[in-house]
Amino acid sequence: MIIRGFLLISLLVTLACVAFLGFRGKKSADPPFEMFPDMVRQPKIRAQSVSNFFADHRGSRLPIEGTVPIGYEPPQAKTIATPAPAVPAAQSHERLAFSAGTQDQVDAMAGESLSHGWTELFPDKYPHAGGPGHYAAYLVNADGYEVELIAAA
Repeated sequence: MIIRGFLLISLLVTLACVAFLGFRGKKSADPPFEMFPDMVRQPKIRAQSVSNFFADHRGSRLPIEGTVPIGYEPPQAKTIATPAPAVPAAQSHERLAFSAGTQDQVDAMAGESLSHGWTELFPDKYPHAGGPGHYAAYLVNADGYEVELIAAA
């Protein structure tokens, strides 16, 4: 009895779906029925398009002055750089770190950079100034820009 009831309800639901949605592959001039309309086809004003809603017929609007979107936080200035010893603190810059390949390639790049006006930071600790498991060259130029060339582990 329970199985008959289940089968009967399943048959009725299937027939209702076919009656409401139709068979797949059926050609029709009517637009498809969408339970949840796709965003591509929903009504909206596209950027730089004409709109009859406003008197000047512009679709794009500037936000009202002083408004802030929900969840927006203005960017905060972050300073994570360590000033170079040869540069006064007022001129310190952030350090850029680059993956420079193997340890031999780091040594070659560090040696080449010295001939282009860069000086070595922490020369007494080279190449492990970042710690015992960290092989890198730390360089600074005359403008105070710091570069870290890191060898792949």
